[in-house]
Amino acid sequence: MTRARYSKTDHRYWISKVFKPKKLRGGKRYQSPFWCVRLQHETGRTTFPLATSNREAAAARARDIYVFMLANGWEATLKEFKAGSYAAPVGKKSGASIGEFLDELKTVADLKPKTFEGYATALRTILAQTFCIDGGNERFDYRNGGRQKWIERIHMIKLADLTPFKVQAWKRDFLGRAGSDPVKLRAARISVNSMIRRAKSLFAADAVRHLQTIQLPDPLPFTGVAFETKPSQRYHSEFDIEAVIAAARDELQKTDPEAYKVVLLAACCGLRKLEIDRLTWAAFRFDEHILRIQATKYFSPKTENSIGDIALEPELAELFRGHGARASGEFVIESPNMPRPALRHEVYRCQRIFERLVSWLRDRGVASQRPIHVLRKEFGSLINQRHGIHAASLALRHANIGVTSLHYVDSRPKATPGLGGLLSDKVTPGKFPRA
Repeated sequence: MTRARYSKTDHRYWISKVFKPKKLRGGKRYQSPFWCVRLQHETGRTTFPLATSNREAAAARARDIYVFMLANGWEATLKEFKAGSYAAPVGKKSGASIGEFLDELKTVADLKPKTFEGYATALRTILAQTFCIDGGNERFDYRNGGRQKWIERIHMIKLADLTPFKVQAWKRDFLGRAGSDPVKLRAARISVNSMIRRAKSLFAADAVRHLQTIQLPDPLPFTGVAFETKPSQRYHSEFDIEAVIAAARDELQKTDPEAYKVVLLAACCGLRKLEIDRLTWAAFRFDEHILRIQATKYFSPKTENSIGDIALEPELAELFRGHGARASGEFVIESPNMPRPALRHEVYRCQRIFERLVSWLRDRGVASQRPIHVLRKEFGSLINQRHGIHAASLALRHANIGVTSLHYVDSRPKATPGLGGLLSDKVTPGKFPRA
């Protein structure tokens, strides 16, 4: 495998260049806890302290010093960055760019890499639309660098240029594009709330408290920008789940057994898509008729509440016991691909199987934007119907029943006033029975 080559203006280039110097004290050699970098110019070579014990942050600072040196020369660089102690503090930088802000925040904030990337993606979307950085179709070109060039253009924007006024103007413009169509406007409100919530999380006190070199603007970009009134996202069933499972048994079990297993895990066990993708046979406790969802070397649960045991009906347990006996690998859903948990964005090892199943489900009347996930909602609705909302919340492994009630269950028995009988010719007015 060839090693990726990075430009010297990319902080990743400097990760292998920074080092922790050693000092001799009292005849013993001690290593500094702080990183440094050694730079050379036509007129000299010296070591610059980076004042951080975090290697990623140190690499970002080394990059900043190098870029400053290119623009201002050696003497100005020595005056600006050279200090007498390896632990000398680095002053906070005003006028930082979005890229510099994200680079340092990524190294100091207590955010999971994929969570951070989701927040950063929302912020970049807002910035691209606010500052009219389109990028064309090239922004989707991951392989040839088109997307990276588009991101670099966004990252060059100054952090201070993203003001609350501009964010508010972006929000109004985003909603305005939906026009007066109630359906489109509802979708736009959901989208704008989601993007603001995620992007704003990058500026939360817990996220930015450890920034050492970035001076945040005052006010912060999302100060005073209100969320739209939250549209109801209560789930309503729009297809017959029993008919879908019967069709899957008759069709998919023979023609596409891996897709059939996905249907059963989503609709009969309530598993999320990623849980299905990374599920191993070790999760099954066949003698106890349970399926245990927990952290593995391939899978990190969404939250601690996501960890738990799922009861298996005897027929379902026996079906999977049979599949397990014939399995050729450790994963329940067989695919030639291995998980890639180190990536910043989610990549499903079973993506092609999911795509086939989505097409099949839509042909069977499952018109949701996320057909596989809606099977999980049907699972929750059936548990709610038979055992109540608390049982559904536990089965879905939610943190509280509020999430379950608002998003995941359809309360199928509907209350009526009982007046329909008055419309019948067989009932005499005034003699309608009352409870």
